[in-house]
Amino acid sequence: CKTLGFNHPVLEAYCENREAYLEKWVGTKVFKGSKVEVLQTKDEAKKFFLAITNGGKQNVETDNEDFVQYFNQHQQFLEVLWKHPDYRLYRKRAENSVATKKKAFEARKKAGKVKEWETFFDNRKGSCLNYYMADIENLALVYMEHKLKQLGVEYGALCFDGIMVYQASTGMPLPDLLAQLEAY
Repeated sequence: CKTLGFNHPVLEAYCENREAYLEKWVGTKVFKGSKVEVLQTKDEAKKFFLAITNGGKQNVETDNEDFVQYFNQHQQFLEVLWKHPDYRLYRKRAENSVATKKKAFEARKKAGKVKEWETFFDNRKGSCLNYYMADIENLALVYMEHKLKQLGVEYGALCFDGIMVYQASTGMPLPDLLAQLEAY
């Protein structure tokens, strides 16, 4: 957001105080047509938040103003990201992905394998953001791997957005290692 000069207050507040926001969101009512679901746990609140972040919600009907505000802000952000010329590679990946998924959906539909309630949701802007975030996560892992090698710390796996280190090889408490990795 900051790279694009976009002000995203709910996202910033969430990033600064994640646990407090997740606790605050437990008990939120989410309206799905005539059904009402209540977010019972922090994990459910996080999943709902991430669904909005990833563009997977076409609209948000809830009794929680944070989610409504976040959804509206995030739709604007996805539009800015989508149109920005520096992100055309991610836009192209997203367009290809959506085209492939739509073709598969249409084939399933033609074969009679689509449920009555299923629809195709074109989430190319959310996909664009996801491709960008995956590249950022991969770059962060490369930097962490480099720093761990400098420190002589052994690690067993680099996977998606995480790394597993052998604590015995760190020579320091894990919070100190994490602080060094973050600073690097």
